[in-house]
Amino acid sequence: MGAVYGSTRDGIILYSSFHTVYVGGYPVTYPPTQNPVIVSSGAYVTNDNGGDAIYGQAGVAWNLTNLGTVAEPSQSWSAVALGSGGTIVNGSIGSTTALMTSGSDTALLFNVGAVINYGTIESTSTTVTPTGIFFAAFLEKGGSVTNGTSESNQALIQSSAGGVTIGGVKGVSYPNAQGTVTNFGTIETTGSGLLGGPGVNLDSGGSVSNFGTIQSIGGIGVSLKYGG
Repeated sequence: MGAVYGSTRDGIILYSSFHTVYVGGYPVTYPPTQNPVIVSSGAYVTNDNGGDAIYGQAGVAWNLTNLGTVAEPSQSWSAVALGSGGTIVNGSIGSTTALMTSGSDTALLFNVGAVINYGTIESTSTTVTPTGIFFAAFLEKGGSVTNGTSESNQALIQSSAGGVTIGGVKGVSYPNAQGTVTNFGTIETTGSGLLGGPGVNLDSGGSVSNFGTIQSIGGIGVSLKYGG
């Protein structure tokens, strides 16, 4: 798989029925039978026309694995956004160079799901926008984040505003949207002031198991809104 450049709202749109993406004029289809979806090692997926680099249409819990690079540099769109949740896997034990990056919420799940990271997931936003601040991994309705393994501690989740946020929208909690975070690598917030949020923020409570580093340069490392 080579480069994919979006010429519409989203670079790749994952539908619950047939949809065609044109890669250099060659049709690639993503029906339900092709769920999970894999971005191959060496591939580069972006969108230079305003939209998420990869968007999973609501109605299907998509399972996406990235072994290459998924990048959306704007402050309006995500690298990967899954409308009905699902699972995002970035890299593998043998592929720690996998990268997801955006200027917004980078790995965004609108419903319950999981993010598993072996490489790097980063939000590059360094400003407070009218819609707020952005996170590297953002699971609105609850779920889990696993960063690295006991055999591989190179995994990095990083943002200037907040590394991981689960169970709420910009500080407003969802009921029964608890989060679970297991960290063997590094989860960090690099900003300060209005940007310096927690490294891990569980808006509806949950649990954190840390075997690596969780830190916030300008704030607190872990925030459990309703205790753990």
